[in-house]
Amino acid sequence: MKRLTSALILFALVGCDQSQREKKQTTVSPEMESVIKITAEQLGVSSESIRPDSTFASLGADDLDFVEIVMATEDAHKVSIPDELLTKIAGISAAEEIVHHLTIAGFAQALDSDEPQTESEPDKNVVTGLYAELVTRPLPEGYSYLFIPSLAAILTAAENKEGRPLTEKEVLSIRDKAPAMVAPNDVILKMNESRQYRDINPKSVWVEWQALRTQTE
Repeated sequence: MKRLTSALILFALVGCDQSQREKKQTTVSPEMESVIKITAEQLGVSSESIRPDSTFASLGADDLDFVEIVMATEDAHKVSIPDELLTKIAGISAAEEIVHHLTIAGFAQALDSDEPQTESEPDKNVVTGLYAELVTRPLPEGYSYLFIPSLAAILTAAENKEGRPLTEKEVLSIRDKAPAMVAPNDVILKMNESRQYRDINPKSVWVEWQALRTQTE
């Protein structure tokens, strides 16, 4: 009887310890919860179907989807997440492969990283919005347009998603709906220095896009 009682106590203790371990394993950080929630909303999937070790590609995300997830996350957390930080965490050098290598946990790590992230503070000299809206206003002298992310990156992601070259009508439509900013030329020059894709002149977007595609083929 004593042996049976001891065995039951031991079983209960082991079960309790296992339960505690499982609870610790399922505990997620606020950053992870946010990334899962935003990713689920952007991709139209349930949060329960997203695991920390899921890559964005395994969840059905393409390059354009990932850009939208990053932008939504930056907006929600009022930070700027550098491409260099994401590729470093993913263990790759080419940003084009990021959806196949970066995991949900890795993206959450970028939010919780000690590496510098730029706080999104209001700047009276910078105006943001969709290009179609911004272009209706007079452009001050010494100011230019900057797409966020670059228009070349957006068009590249769109072509990868369609699996074919974009038509001129599609390129112009994407340009008009793309998020952009109007800022002083020195601010834009500084931001362009860290970009993988150079920005395209929106007024000659079709011609420049064709030239850029020819260079990369």
